[in-house]
Amino acid sequence: MKNYKFIVPIALVVLLLLGVYLLYDSRSKTEQRYQSYLAEAREYRRLGIMVDAEDYYQRAYEIHPSSALGLELAACYDELYYPDKAASAGKHMIDDYPTEVSTYEFLIDHYYRQGSIRDVYKYAQIYRKRGLHSDQIEEILTAEQYTARRVSTYHNVTTFCAGACAVAKKDYWGFVDETGNVIAALRYDNVGPYSDSGFAGAKLARDKDAFFLDKNGNKRWVLEGIDQIDELGYVNSSNVVPLRSGDKWAYYDMDGNRLFGDFDEVSAMNWGIAAVRTGDLWTLRDSTGTPLNQETYLGVALNENHIACWYDRFFVEQGDGWHLLDSKLNPIGTTVYNGARIFCDENGAAVRIGDLWGFINHDGSIMLEPKYEDARSFSNGLAAVEVNGLWGYIDTEGNMVIEPQFYDARDFTASGSYFAKTQYDWTLFRLYSAQYLN
Repeated sequence: MKNYKFIVPIALVVLLLLGVYLLYDSRSKTEQRYQSYLAEAREYRRLGIMVDAEDYYQRAYEIHPSSALGLELAACYDELYYPDKAASAGKHMIDDYPTEVSTYEFLIDHYYRQGSIRDVYKYAQIYRKRGLHSDQIEEILTAEQYTARRVSTYHNVTTFCAGACAVAKKDYWGFVDETGNVIAALRYDNVGPYSDSGFAGAKLARDKDAFFLDKNGNKRWVLEGIDQIDELGYVNSSNVVPLRSGDKWAYYDMDGNRLFGDFDEVSAMNWGIAAVRTGDLWTLRDSTGTPLNQETYLGVALNENHIACWYDRFFVEQGDGWHLLDSKLNPIGTTVYNGARIFCDENGAAVRIGDLWGFINHDGSIMLEPKYEDARSFSNGLAAVEVNGLWGYIDTEGNMVIEPQFYDARDFTASGSYFAKTQYDWTLFRLYSAQYLN
């Protein structure tokens, strides 16, 4: 019995050593198998034999799964012209290794090279939400920040105001928001613009009365007691709206009470100013219709929504050209312009000096020197400009960020969208960067 006291520990040590040896031997053989599979996969990849390369990569991955090996297989697919498999492998790597930056770098770069910018931004959105950073990805996003997708197409449009734009197909008008969603169906014969009041005027030819739509496109307020309404204007914050009956315009409240008129053309009443035309001359009126001064003007700059005064600035035309005024009718600067468009941002109104268009600041100082055939004022950081007969967009430094390619263009929105004319129709474009990253 005494001998057993020595034999048992020795046996246990032998068994332990044997177990270690067997484990090591097993791991060694597994590692040899892994290295063999990997070498075979790389050789078949070198030879361009996709089926066998894929098989051996997958065998190796089953032994030692890792993002690096998975991405090597994805790169193999890419190299041997299997783009769908490359994308699928990249997606699996993101699913399996959601915080590994390299997986996003591969997939985003793959989609970038394939020209699938929507997918670039789709996965960039996930990468940003997970708080990751990659210089490689950020360079791609910077290069494509102004790439846009087509959202919808219409026969006619105005310009965005209070987040909505009147659009038409054939002769029927409705509204879309800045992302292209339809607010009010295209069923109306005439509409006015949405405003910060939350309302837009609308009319059906078969109905005598006009009415107002809320921001969801619902009919909310009916204008009764007016014999004839042929066109509706902008509803200001005091619920004053210009209406056209036949050839004449007048201002009304939303209960249908006539405030003052009649005129041949009018602006919206903003900043307490209404610009009105009788015959060939314009005058400026207050909210009661009383003239603000004794001056008459040859013109007043209006946008497509018949707005004249915006950001406390407006332009009037006198005998020597266009002058910039504030809402108190004080002249801003001494420069006389050959043409002008209303301010849409704090700075960057388009003005023509000689034959070319440039941009001025709120105080009348030059923002960008005249060099364009035509231009629209800056809106949300970009301005539409015409070069060699085609329209594109510049930033506030004058860099062309959307190349001239359109027959006409409208203002840029806070949601990264814009209407531009492509041949015969107007198309709403929206930046991928705005859709996915903002």
